[in-house]
Amino acid sequence: MGTGGLSTTFPVHIIMIWTVLILTAFSTTSSALDYASSISVSADTTSATLTWTVASNASAADSYIVAVLLDGGTTSVNNYTISDVSTETYSLADLVFSTYYTVNLYTVSNTGQTVGVTTVSFWTEYAVWNSKFIAVLGVIGFMFLTLLVMMVLKSVFLKEEKAQDKKPVLEDEENGGIRKENGAGTNAKDIAIF
Repeated sequence: MGTGGLSTTFPVHIIMIWTVLILTAFSTTSSALDYASSISVSADTTSATLTWTVASNASAADSYIVAVLLDGGTTSVNNYTISDVSTETYSLADLVFSTYYTVNLYTVSNTGQTVGVTTVSFWTEYAVWNSKFIAVLGVIGFMFLTLLVMMVLKSVFLKEEKAQDKKPVLEDEENGGIRKENGAGTNAKDIAIF
């Protein structure tokens, strides 16, 4: 082995560089598909609009699935498939007022696998003049009116009953304002002075 000259062995670092270049050129490049994120909601009494940030590699995504759930995410209400992956909003309709919903937004890859989920929960607004409120108000009004009619009828009936119990009193003009009950004698206990 000589010193200071060129080595007859091929340098190892050149082999490593060529290996990396060849593997990079001929390997299938699959960038990781991230998923829709930053979901927000704007809700009223019977509808809601969902807004989210589209997956950054949306070309590798096939669709989104919007799952609407009740009871803190335990009861499924509906599932909607959105095939346009560039979509950033979706509107939900026919929701029930004053109800707690959870929405899961799934990103589905080209291979059909779910690659991520974003979740948001919200309440729909309370509708003051809803059918349940009006029904309860009607029942309470009917009960109040029935009670009022019963009280009026009772007072009228009691007045009529008292009027029938009284005996007519006749005024004796000769006695100077002393009244006697009809058919009563002249005893002191039967005379009333007014």
